[in-house]
Amino acid sequence: MKPFELPARLQTILDLLNPCQTLADIGTDHAYIPLYAVAQGLVERAYGCDINPDPLKDAALNVQRSGLSAQVELCLADGLVALKEKAVDALVLAGMNGELMLRLLSASPQELAQVEQVIVQPNQGIYLVRRHLQQQGFHLKAEKMIRVKERFFITCRFEKGSGLDPAYQSAEVTEDDALHLGPCLIRERNLVALSYFKEQKARHQRWLKHNPDEHQPALERVQRVLKLF
Repeated sequence: MKPFELPARLQTILDLLNPCQTLADIGTDHAYIPLYAVAQGLVERAYGCDINPDPLKDAALNVQRSGLSAQVELCLADGLVALKEKAVDALVLAGMNGELMLRLLSASPQELAQVEQVIVQPNQGIYLVRRHLQQQGFHLKAEKMIRVKERFFITCRFEKGSGLDPAYQSAEVTEDDALHLGPCLIRERNLVALSYFKEQKARHQRWLKHNPDEHQPALERVQRVLKLF
């Protein structure tokens, strides 16, 4: 199934996905992630979950047109609640902010514990998600940042691990700086991330006088990381 080219930010999610048996996409909207994950041979089965019925109506049409209705199932549910009694290997959360992701992940610890990998692409607030998944025993394995027009998108893949996460054990940056700005991006000297950090530096400098308590620490953090590039 390939009626059109998958948008770059969504394809980035699939690029980071380790092939597995079953995927669940939380906040699926039009179900592009489940459909393309199956169509690209990355998963055998996929669930598209959303709390809103209207997007699921469009998603149902997409599933019907794709000819993949035997492999893609849609669920009307709030967050990971839909995964109860379902065997899921990979979890995707995208198109929402980090606070909402944190709420959904925190509300369903048992469902989160059953998956082997989690891929997130928050609109903002990635720090909250990195920190929570670290606390839940998931290790950060890969990060990718892309720029689409004037927007930056960060995508991360986490996998179950044990002990301290090696991604945050670096002599270059503190754990807190890494949680905020991305240890893999820093280690790889990612050029898209470099552009993002420069823009963040300018933003914090611009707003510093209005809210120094928020922007001074953030400015100092991004300045420390920029020195590494």
